Amino acid sequence: MKQLDKYLGGRFLATFFFIMGLLLLISIVVDLTENLDDMLDEQTPAWPIINYYLDFIPWISSLLAPLFVFISVIFFTSRLTNNSEIIAMISGGVSFYRLLLPYIGAGLLIAILFFFTNHFWLPKSNADILAFKQEHLGKNEQIGESRNIHIQLDSSRILYLRSFNKRTQRGYGLELEHFDGKDVTYKLKSNSVEWIDSTENWIAKRYTERFVQPDGEELKQGKDKILDIDLIPQDFVIIKRQWTTLPTPQLNKAIKREKQKGSNLVKFYQVEKNKRTSTPVAILIFTLMGVAIASRKVRGGTGIHLAIGILISAIFVLLLNFSETIAQNTAVSPVLSVWMPNIIFAIVAAVLVFK
Repeated sequence: MKQLDKYLGGRFLATFFFIMGLLLLISIVVDLTENLDDMLDEQTPAWPIINYYLDFIPWISSLLAPLFVFISVIFFTSRLTNNSEIIAMISGGVSFYRLLLPYIGAGLLIAILFFFTNHFWLPKSNADILAFKQEHLGKNEQIGESRNIHIQLDSSRILYLRSFNKRTQRGYGLELEHFDGKDVTYKLKSNSVEWIDSTENWIAKRYTERFVQPDGEELKQGKDKILDIDLIPQDFVIIKRQWTTLPTPQLNKAIKREKQKGSNLVKFYQVEKNKRTSTPVAILIFTLMGVAIASRKVRGGTGIHLAIGILISAIFVLLLNFSETIAQNTAVSPVLSVWMPNIIFAIVAAVLVFK
């Protein structure tokens, strides 16, 4: 069996890297076609473009890795089936489940590779891609004005801003509340708040303070007031897909910080974190599904197998995008939403392998 394991595992890996390289080349050509006009308009130098596509490769590879694996398994297993090699192996006393082991071994190697890529290498590539698009393609990934910002500073303080302008580093419609349990003990309202670079402080303009005491309330008004809040302007700036640029250790810290702030971006960070692990698991699921589909002879041979594979891949991509949208825009658990496509396809794979 060692020789057979090497044969199947080696063919699997060789086919996977060949198909991945071919589809990556097509993806690069498509992306270059879409961005070529912008690159020429911006007179982008050659070296940044080369670096951009070096970063583009791990991004698109991670995005489509399960599909690369699925097509690879179906392609070379279907050829084995049409050549009656699968039948010969089983007739020689090798059970179908034993036949799966070299596939699982090779799939596990690929899954481990993408696991570490997704958690540690891919975030840097994403950051470089966003920086390139902003600098050379004129695509601003930072939102100039953020609105309706709620931040929980600590267990007893909540800050609200109606809007914040990144360019002027000024916020409008400030409300700062202190709590003792459920009771409000202090409230500050200000027309605007401004960040002062020289002193690294926030200054509230034309403010009103309300002190709530057991024997009554006290009101104070003033022109300028230095705020004791541990925030910087970047905390109010939303960067599109900023959660994709953080390695997982930093992503965990960001999730904790966003939870403390009471931010509605928490679910975006959680979706990203779970996607990084769900993709390698999907690789193993699609490996088993591909073997189960392609190891049975059908009229039409490899063409039918590939057609089925492409159809299933399209359904998976649609389901994955649908689940992400649900996780980001509804109260459904991000963990459940991200893993739901894997759960559904794992059940389908188990049924196909059993049959």
